[in-house]
Amino acid sequence: MKKIINNYYFLMILPPFFWALNWIIARHMRFEIEPITMSFVRWFIAFLILCPFGFIKFKNNFKVVKQNFKILVILGILGTITFNTLVYIGLKYTLVINGSLLNTLIPVFIVLISLTFRIEKFTILKLLGVVTSFIGAVYIIFDGDLYKLARIQVNVGDIWIIVAMLVWAVYTIILKNKPKELDSVTFLFTSILLGLPFLFPFFIWEILYYGFPEINLNILLTFIFYGTFPSIISYLIWNNGVKEIGPTNAGVYTYLLPVFGIILSIFFLDETLLVYHLLGAILILIGIFLVNRKNFSSKEAN
Repeated sequence: MKKIINNYYFLMILPPFFWALNWIIARHMRFEIEPITMSFVRWFIAFLILCPFGFIKFKNNFKVVKQNFKILVILGILGTITFNTLVYIGLKYTLVINGSLLNTLIPVFIVLISLTFRIEKFTILKLLGVVTSFIGAVYIIFDGDLYKLARIQVNVGDIWIIVAMLVWAVYTIILKNKPKELDSVTFLFTSILLGLPFLFPFFIWEILYYGFPEINLNILLTFIFYGTFPSIISYLIWNNGVKEIGPTNAGVYTYLLPVFGIILSIFFLDETLLVYHLLGAILILIGIFLVNRKNFSSKEAN
């Protein structure tokens, strides 16, 4: 059992990888698929995939769902619906480079919220790890030239992304209070089931205003990818990971998103890996180690 739990310190690498790919595709498809439609169809597909076995689990745990209805609705709205919709809206107006930078605010928001409400205790080593990872992410995004930070312009897309990051930080913290009786599949299915109706009116409005995208192979593959890897697989790993290693430790893994963004750009766009990419990645990994140092040490001791 301990080996399975400790594996989450490595499994948590997968969600930021799939989410990085999700961001790149979302930015690429922004002229073909409107953001709310992108979010609604994504989670509707995930719901259909989970439905055959998720509905049975939901029915068997209906009493637990009823007792924890308010917290489950909040988690469903924040984690599945609101966050992703805000990100897609933001990526319609801002570059992925801006979004990647702002994504590194998640662990900072988690730390600040947790400190403010005394949710978790923090050591200097943990705070140093968060700062180190943040510097590493910024170093990568600005090509090793931090003077570029002073020249970046904030637009409406950046504001949407910032709000999305704050939403995800709150979601990650609240996630620790989800009903323990619900397994990962039941919880994810319930989150989509309770959250999707709140997005439906906005989806209808967008369809009436912009129309539904004309289905072609690229759009079909995009929707299938959205409904599986960054949704079901990533969320199951992330939700379990937060439960096992805590919101603060989990939050630091979001710093890997810009790292994977660089790697995916090199793979798909034939870009060149430079020294500053490696230096930034090293700083991010050092930061993750510092935040999780006690846990890594415990694993080695076992």
